[in-house]
Amino acid sequence: MLIFLICFVALVILRLLERELKDSDVSINSAVNEMKKISATYIDENYYMLDRNNEIVRLLGSIVGIDFTKRFWSRKDIRYAKSFKKKDL
Repeated sequence: MLIFLICFVALVILRLLERELKDSDVSINSAVNEMKKISATYIDENYYMLDRNNEIVRLLGSIVGIDFTKRFWSRKDIRYAKSFKKKDL
């Protein structure tokens, strides 16, 4: 039962994302692949550098309300982005 619920929620999230991407030229497969590749590298003194910053990442950020145009992030910024994601789901 739990596996069904997890799969169902994942499918609903994918369909909602697909609906948001309808007006753009980005496919759902490329959007999911880019989400998997989003990461940051630790620099120094609690600052991180966003490793991936392209048009698809910026589009995904605009959909969920996270500013991925910023190249450098503090630990506080990353915590905010994580909590934002949890609250929306």
